[in-house]
Amino acid sequence: MLPLESDLLTLDACRTLVALAYRWHVANPHPLLPPNEPFAPPPRVTDGRGRRHACGSRAVIKLPRWSRTRPIVLHECAHGMAADGHGPLFMTAYLRLLARFLDFDTPSLERSLAEAGIRTGRNPPAASSAYEASRLPVISE
Repeated sequence: MLPLESDLLTLDACRTLVALAYRWHVANPHPLLPPNEPFAPPPRVTDGRGRRHACGSRAVIKLPRWSRTRPIVLHECAHGMAADGHGPLFMTAYLRLLARFLDFDTPSLERSLAEAGIRTGRNPPAASSAYEASRLPVISE
């Protein structure tokens, strides 16, 4: 259960959070994540009109009214920061955003994800799996 998940933000507040997340991401690069251009604008944030689900990319984040919560907005930001769907790089980006903007404890989240078998850059799969362990080094921040 994520804290603040029922606190709906205005669309303008969502845009502000997206801008802050991308500004922080540029200023605090992670070796596993592709760098963003320092002067590239954050993704456009739209109201998601006509959509049932939120979606995010580097270009645009679409947020139907129900999805305008901090955890969901950060989730969609993570999609624009890592291009592997809900894979290890996405999880690395999302963990960083949750720790920075919602004050989550990173080691606790990482332990929980590892116990659930969800991969991040810190717990790469065995070399025989679909993801090559050599491409996902374990990193200490």
